[in-house]
Amino acid sequence: MRQLTLPFSYLFCDMYFIILLATVLLCGVVDAGKYCYACDTGDSSCTRQQRGNAADRFCNSDCIMYVNTANGHTVRDCAKEERTNCSLIQNKRNCSTCYENKCNHEPLF
Repeated sequence: MRQLTLPFSYLFCDMYFIILLATVLLCGVVDAGKYCYACDTGDSSCTRQQRGNAADRFCNSDCIMYVNTANGHTVRDCAKEERTNCSLIQNKRNCSTCYENKCNHEPLF
């Protein structure tokens, strides 16, 4: 009987770990979507705190490689159009170098 209980305890631990990992990953994705990464600090779709974050980190519009997930346009286009749903989809290789050289900030990734 003890041999039967051992595999079930391992299964429970595995499931617990998987659920915990999934929760952490999901929270990270949701948290990334909270911020509106756009150079336009007057963006009405961003809260004051989010605008401050954007102004601090993305000081050079030439560095911005983000897209609007709703229509696939760049942030610059998004700022002209709907300005909603500007979320973090970055070309890491290009942006991180640009931040270091021109913005004097640490790269985001």
